Parts: sequence; C-alpha cells; structure tokens
Amino acid sequence: FFQKKTMKNPYYIGSLGFARFLASTHIVLGHLNAKGGVLDENGDVWMFRFGFTWVPWFFMLSGFVLTHARIYSAKPVEEDPFFQSYGHFSFMHRRLTQIYPVYAVGVILSAVLKMVQSKELPQTWVLCVQSWLLQSFILTATEKALQVHCWFLSCMLLYWLLFKRTYLFIKDLRLRAVVALLFLMCCIPWFASVILPEALGDLEWYKDHQFGHTATKEDIWTIFVKFHPVCYLHVFVFGMLLSKLRKELLAEYCAQPSSTLPYAVDKEHWVWRLAQRCCAPVGYLGLFIIFNFPQVKPPAFKISTRLSILMPLQGLALFGVTMKHDPIAKVFCAMPEVLGYASYEQYVLQFIAFELWPSETLVGWEVA
Repeated sequence: FFQKKTMKNPYYIGSLGFARFLASTHIVLGHLNAKGGVLDENGDVWMFRFGFTWVPWFFMLSGFVLTHARIYSAKPVEEDPFFQSYGHFSFMHRRLTQIYPVYAVGVILSAVLKMVQSKELPQTWVLCVQSWLLQSFILTATEKALQVHCWFLSCMLLYWLLFKRTYLFIKDLRLRAVVALLFLMCCIPWFASVILPEALGDLEWYKDHQFGHTATKEDIWTIFVKFHPVCYLHVFVFGMLLSKLRKELLAEYCAQPSSTLPYAVDKEHWVWRLAQRCCAPVGYLGLFIIFNFPQVKPPAFKISTRLSILMPLQGLALFGVTMKHDPIAKVFCAMPEVLGYASYEQYVLQFIAFELWPSETLVGWEVA
C-alpha cells in the first residue's frame, strides 16, 4: 500500500501522489476551459468550470501531510529540532527550497515569452513583490503579477509560519474536540460566501469585477476573497484536523496494532471499517455529481467553492485515499509515482505550455 518508500518511512502514504496529479490536472483543464480552449458540442465543458476548486484543496493537503509527519515523527516534541528556537528557520528553508526553483523558472520563462511577444511586463514593484512571494498579501499586485495562478505559493508562507503554534494546539485534542472543530471549519465558507452576502442583499456581489482591475472597493474585496491567505487559513487548519482525526480514530476504535504501521489492526470497529472503505468513494462521487450537473451547483459558486464550501466532500476524498482498504486508494497506489512528483511542475508551468502549444483549442477531445 505504501509502495517503494515504505522501506524508508513506514508512514509514507503513496496514494496521495496520484490524488495530487488528478487535482492538478483538473485545475489545468479548468484554466484551459476558461480560455476557451476546451470545447464539446455544446460549448465549454461544465465539469472543467470547477477546476479552480482544487487549489484550496492543496492547502488542505499540505496541512494534512505536515501534521501527519509530525504526529508520527520519531522524536517527541521536546526533542524535535522543529520546536526549538531555530527550528522555524530550518522548516521554512526546506519548504522554500522545494517550491521556489520551479516557481522562479516559471516566472522567468513567462517574462521572456512576454518580451518575445512584445507584451507589456508588470511594473517593477510588482515583480519585486512576487519575487518574495508576497503577491497574495498586496492586493494591488495580486492580479497584475506574472504567473498569477501561483498565488497559492504566497499563501503557504503564512501557513508555514503558523503551523508550529497551530500544531501545538491541535496535537492534544481529543476526538470530540477534533470533530467539533472540523464542523466549525466547514461552516466558515457557508457564512462568508452565502449567509453574510445574502443578509447584505447581494449574493453575487463580486460579479462586476474584471480581472486586473483595482479601482473600486468591490474590486479590492473580490481580490481579497479570491487570493488573500487569511481567506484560506481555515482550509489549511481543516487539513491538520483531518490528520489528527485519523490518529484519534485509530486510538478510539481500533484494537492494538499487530505491527508498527498505523493502520494494521486485528479487529476493526465498524466506525473504522466504514472510514477505511467508504470515505473516498463518497467524496469523489459527491464531487463528480456537483461538477457535472448544473442543477446542483452551490450558491454563488464562483466564490463559495473557492472558499471551499465543498470542503466536506474534498475532505472525505483526502481522508479516504489515506486508508489501506479504500478501493480508490488501492487504485491510486497502483499508479506510477512519477505522476505525483510531476503535479507541481504541471501546475506551475501550465500557462507557459498554453502559450507554446501550436493549437489553441481542443474540440471534442481532439486537437483542432
């Protein structure tokens, strides 16, 4: 189940690689669809309109994976270098060395393409802001930067900075407290994107915003909600809580493990048996229905789904693919690991590929 890395780390979850690849691919197809590049006989493809909903899912995934690594760390908290005074610097350095090189290559290639095509580059101050990955914090720069879709990397800076204190709070929570906080996190997008706007009298208050414009307060608020890290912190925390839930379910409902692996049990409680086998199918099925049937689209879906109103279903999908007996997890584990490794590069370099691709549209899934 844990594939090749089991020998190095028994807690490595190999199925997450292909889950990342699927999410990244849906995002890429969503952006291509928005550009008018994916067409069927009726026009654009409805399912691809929801590609952007997977971007916050990567915040959830990051929170889950980082918490999972800490939970099963070989060193106790008091001995772990991460929790020492110098640990944050080392932690941030490791994260940035993983993401920044590909991001930098993407920005440079994007700039070169604009110059070759005689297109105007962003202002110097915008380029400086994004070189420090601060574009999502400065709203007048966010939609004017090169590689705008890499805004999520800017958000990760805040989440990594807050991870240590958040983990210290979460690590001692019991099952009921974890479930209550998960429910609270799921309520936030409903309140922010549906209940509050409805109470103020305009559910789709963002509809007049044009990309790149910052002239009105509606423009600024729309950019804030779409891109600012504060608006997605609940999704990152949800991922952390999901990892803690997995650990608590093991402790609450499982018999004594028969090996060192966290999922290996001799007898399973029915709650754990359902969790191991049903979460991913239910999550992905629910998402498939919403993505393919306009009749069930969420209210104000361009903002509500961005703020993760679909978080319960995406959380089920993520939780399920970490389970040994989940049928979707088994399929994902059988996929080549290289797909998971390539998902980040696929996401970062997608618009450069769009510019270089000789055809502008895919009609009926055939290159036109």
